[in-house]
Amino acid sequence: MRVLLLGEGAALHALAWKMVSEPPVEEIHCAPGNAGTALLLGPAPFRSLHSSEIAQWAFARQVDLVVVQGRPDWVETLVDVALPVLGAGEKERRALGLCQEIRDHLRAHGVPLPLGQAFRERELAERYIASRTLPLRLRPNEAGEREGVLVAERLEAFQQFSRLLGLYPESGVYIEPLVGGTEVGLGLLSDGTGAVALGVSRPYNHRYEGDSGPLTEGMGAYAPYGDAELERQLMTAVGQPVVAALRAADALRPSFLHLRIALGPAGPVLIDLAWDLDDLHAAVTLPRWAGEAAGMLQAAARGRLDGCAVHWGPGLAVTVAVVVENYPGPCPGGLPLGTVHDTPALVWHHATALPEAVEPVGVLPAFLRPSAPVPAAGGLSGQARTAGGRPLLVVGYAEGVYEACQRAYQGVKQMAFEHSAWRQDIAAELL
Repeated sequence: MRVLLLGEGAALHALAWKMVSEPPVEEIHCAPGNAGTALLLGPAPFRSLHSSEIAQWAFARQVDLVVVQGRPDWVETLVDVALPVLGAGEKERRALGLCQEIRDHLRAHGVPLPLGQAFRERELAERYIASRTLPLRLRPNEAGEREGVLVAERLEAFQQFSRLLGLYPESGVYIEPLVGGTEVGLGLLSDGTGAVALGVSRPYNHRYEGDSGPLTEGMGAYAPYGDAELERQLMTAVGQPVVAALRAADALRPSFLHLRIALGPAGPVLIDLAWDLDDLHAAVTLPRWAGEAAGMLQAAARGRLDGCAVHWGPGLAVTVAVVVENYPGPCPGGLPLGTVHDTPALVWHHATALPEAVEPVGVLPAFLRPSAPVPAAGGLSGQARTAGGRPLLVVGYAEGVYEACQRAYQGVKQMAFEHSAWRQDIAAELL
């Protein structure tokens, strides 16, 4: 099997690590990738990132599976040349229009959601904010926009509404109440008709300890959260209705989906829906995936997931994000990352780059072969530099909670670089 991964981020690094040692996979390439994927797989096989040239390369190479993350404009071109593609295209991402329309459509298909409202007029929004219980979540009412803020004071809510309205005057701002309870992530793999669950994780999205400070892309996570029964309940209450709603809107194709769900006092409530494989979720679920992933992903891309299910290995995975200290604010780039050859953790690169191209790995080293234990991926970070505010996700995987956390934080300290920072309380609720 020849595999092409398109995109950047920790999810693709983790996915490359998972599949590179699987016997059916003869070749695996990643573009544009990051420092981690380049050091694992070799440099990107092509420099051009035009969709037509990528499609020509993949077709000529007879690629058996293409996974696209975050680049919907590439999906349609690849599908047009009859390649098996896993990823959502522009059509799927835009089919439901604005944030309010998405939520109204999902709610009509039985998806539990907080009841909010979109505004494009300041006076009406201020009246709405003044009449609602705090805290509130504000986000652009534009499909695909991920920016959002959580506010606990009315003056701050008025100010944040004005800021977001200035950025998105046409679509407006969507305001909704905060749902109480623990937030979890549910991953889905869809074949365009149905979907299978990819585990439940517990993310930590606030910048500082105790879930304080600004919201971020994620500061850490652990998996599994709960048991198999919780996963079945979330699929029944949220996952399957979401899939049905997207299918009814002709907005479902072979792809990853990620659902953020609040386990509120009245039951699970969908907070957000996103395409692609979430980076935090991938970091803590892929090391636990027992068996081969490549065949199942190819089956999904070909629309043939019937009878497929993911089986999990024992133990717990804990990931801690190593960020630049001012994150999520403006951060300096190009900070050198240390070289670690002996760490008990897995290290997924997220926003990193190499100063110059490296040669392909060639023959797989022994630690990447299927019969070997989980590799110490920290040694792959030599020469790498930061290319964003959240460059690394460090994962500890072990049978017990204490050992998993210990491995994660030992890896974090070994991977620390100038101006690096991290949260100290990831998975502390389990200890």
